[in-house]
Amino acid sequence: GSRLGEALRLSAVNRNWRHVALNRHSLWSSFYISDNAFRCAGLVETLVDRSGDEELSFFARIDCHDSNGLDALDSLVLQRNVSQLVEAKNRWRSVTLVFTGDTAYSPLPPTAFVHLPCVEYLAIMTESHFLEEGIVVLVERAPALQTLVVDFNLIVPYRGAVLSKLTRLDCR
Repeated sequence: GSRLGEALRLSAVNRNWRHVALNRHSLWSSFYISDNAFRCAGLVETLVDRSGDEELSFFARIDCHDSNGLDALDSLVLQRNVSQLVEAKNRWRSVTLVFTGDTAYSPLPPTAFVHLPCVEYLAIMTESHFLEEGIVVLVERAPALQTLVVDFNLIVPYRGAVLSKLTRLDCR
């Protein structure tokens, strides 16, 4: 299982184990977030907070449907959770983002990836041809980045770009 699963199981044993699990930041630093979980208020904030200063490794599936009936509250919660991930980007180590949906809407600004000091692996993919034209990623300063996987528009500025450790670029 994942470290998050272990953390949840340990924290459910008893009060003492919960205390230990909540204070072991490495247990909370690796996680998977489904598109439905992105609509749970406070989820990402809780995971980021409990991970302390640990580097983060995560897989996130983000639903970008405009026409799926998201009400204003769901939309606000989704945006807040995505914002929490972006605010912690200085601690990203291994990141996979999968955008689903039938529109070009993205809750992430193109500049979300401009400066990623710790990220070693970054995969950004879509599950819809409609999204491929609508999402642009600007990668400029990622000095630790070794692997970059994308399947849509990617902009890597030549002047001043710091991608010195990049050994694998996979454009699908």
